[in-house]
Amino acid sequence: MENKNIELNLKEKKEFFASFASLYEAGVPAGDVFNSIIHSSKNEKIINICKIVLKRINEGKTIDEALSAFHSSIGFAYAALIAAGEESGKLDSILSNICNNITKQQELRANLITALIYPVSMFFFALLVGMIFMFIVLPSLRSITDYDTSICTSSLFLTGIIKIITVFVLIAAVLFYIIKNKKLSNLIKNFFSSLWIIRGILKNYYFTNFFYIMYLSYEAGISASKSITLANSVIGIEEVHKKIKQAEKMIENGATVSRALNLTGVFSEYAISQVMAGEESGKSDKMYKLIAKDYEIQTDTALQSMLKMIGPVILFVVGMIVAVIAAKGYSAYYKALFSMCAI
Repeated sequence: MENKNIELNLKEKKEFFASFASLYEAGVPAGDVFNSIIHSSKNEKIINICKIVLKRINEGKTIDEALSAFHSSIGFAYAALIAAGEESGKLDSILSNICNNITKQQELRANLITALIYPVSMFFFALLVGMIFMFIVLPSLRSITDYDTSICTSSLFLTGIIKIITVFVLIAAVLFYIIKNKKLSNLIKNFFSSLWIIRGILKNYYFTNFFYIMYLSYEAGISASKSITLANSVIGIEEVHKKIKQAEKMIENGATVSRALNLTGVFSEYAISQVMAGEESGKSDKMYKLIAKDYEIQTDTALQSMLKMIGPVILFVVGMIVAVIAAKGYSAYYKALFSMCAI
């Protein structure tokens, strides 16, 4: 039974297209390409897709027709590029460009994740230190103060460790639930996306992908209005997506790409000027690539700026936690000390 609801993540798309591109560029027939991927891949989702595609190719269908059930799996923009490449006879170069585009996306995502590792790790480190003091150190000091000899140090330590593990397991369970619950994860995603600094980074990230898709579409010979539609599919901010949708209609009615994109009010002056220059010189592909590179640089710069802002805030929060813990610790310590001196 065919499973058409297969979702591929970015890493899986990279594996699929890298294998597809290398074999097709080597002159391997389409059927043998997918047959080879079936036997070489260890990913069940990719294998299932290739089995169905191979079956349809053996029935006499084109690659585009064979992949028609999996447009959402591989990405609507990439599916349209494959169709254009097959029709124009440039499928090998299109596949190579798709692989490069996915690599760019992976690099951008890796930079985003790297930027978030520091504040997140600092938060959990502060949480761990706080719990060690709250669940192990302070109870030990209180037992000394209260002369409670019935409780030994090892049992306090073991109880504290169990409490700490329980808290982290609960946090992991909540995170897992959020990830699995798409509605809830989208709500949280939208909340963070609304924060001005995060919104700026996400915009630059989406615009980088937008103009790379525009570049690939132009290379494949896809019309301007269709190129905008494909590129708009990678935009993850609803408000921006709707504005670009309006630009699509304007281009269909005869407006130039530069004018339509300018009226959206979401792109930088540099981007609009480069689109206009590309239209006038007939080198739109190079201009789209330049714009994508510029937005990529802006994304990296915004990430570094965010780190510079978040760093002191995280240090302040950690400092406050340590100060509270130290105050409680010293209070319990001196209480125990005075109690022993009073004997």
